[in-house]
Amino acid sequence: MIRTTAIVSAALLTLTLGTAFAGEIPADYYTKVVVQDDFSGPAFDKKWRFYSAESTLEDGKVHAKMKPGHGAVQNVNVEAGADFEVTVRFKPVDKNVGIQITFNDREYKESHAGHICRVAFSPKGVKFQDGKYGVFSNKVYEQKEKDGTLNEASKAIIAAHQKLVDFPMTSGDWVTATVRVKGDLMELLVDGKDVGSYRSDGIAHETKRNVAFVVGKDEMYIDDVMIKTH
Repeated sequence: MIRTTAIVSAALLTLTLGTAFAGEIPADYYTKVVVQDDFSGPAFDKKWRFYSAESTLEDGKVHAKMKPGHGAVQNVNVEAGADFEVTVRFKPVDKNVGIQITFNDREYKESHAGHICRVAFSPKGVKFQDGKYGVFSNKVYEQKEKDGTLNEASKAIIAAHQKLVDFPMTSGDWVTATVRVKGDLMELLVDGKDVGSYRSDGIAHETKRNVAFVVGKDEMYIDDVMIKTH
């Protein structure tokens, strides 16, 4: 797609204001803000829930730290729905980027912890995952728990339900990420750039009830969360 300098500048400006310009799914598809938090208050709003996290507020941002054995989960419940737009700013403490934006349904019992789909950021790139039918499906998760390692059948299931995009996350600067879900399509924009998209049946899950930000590399800063729905 050809963009002029003016269009790119406009895209970055609108992203800063909480919407985005680029991407296959139009920003104006999402009309209702269901969560918005700049973490400027003296304490976390009661809507936030935490698991395996030593998270604190520092100068208007979240300082999320892992506890041993599991990523640091900052999550919020939302009214059940299929299509969402999630925007968040994040910054690694030591350039070691490791964060996931995840969609979950705790009432869905056919995947581990109701994990549905996610986008994972790392120095290796960006990974789109359909966890409902892939890595977190009961069939795969229980096989690994039983045997201690993935067998070839489980590896094939996982590979068929994820996509790695060559977009290494190695900057120590603040990054603005927007994940959009519409039907079976999930797409990502980073600082106004259309990074990639992925289609898979599990993404179309109609009752996503929870959005989480999972820090998997020791510690990260998180700020300016906005969640919208259609």
